[in-house]
Amino acid sequence: MAQEYVAMSNKEKGLIAINTKVLETIAEICVGEEKGVNLSDSNVFKTPVVCKMVDDKLVLQVSIKVDYNTKVNEVSRLLQTKIYENISHMTDCKVNTITINVDGFKF
Repeated sequence: MAQEYVAMSNKEKGLIAINTKVLETIAEICVGEEKGVNLSDSNVFKTPVVCKMVDDKLVLQVSIKVDYNTKVNEVSRLLQTKIYENISHMTDCKVNTITINVDGFKF
């Protein structure tokens, strides 16, 4: 399995490379902390959080399941903000696109 890294240039520390699995784990933790939302388990062959570089831009896709009485728009917007802020604070990476896919609802 190929490892994918995000390389960042820092004036004081030089070149820093972060494995995309680190960014995926931060996003998974953010989803786990939110009420009314769980990571999707509908597809056995696909992980619910995928991070990759596309055209030199960092793209993150998160698949979730939402509780029945939860407002999808508010939860999605809150998750996007929370994931972006946590990744930027912990790693100094700027995620260009965070896509929240709602795979279903929990009743």
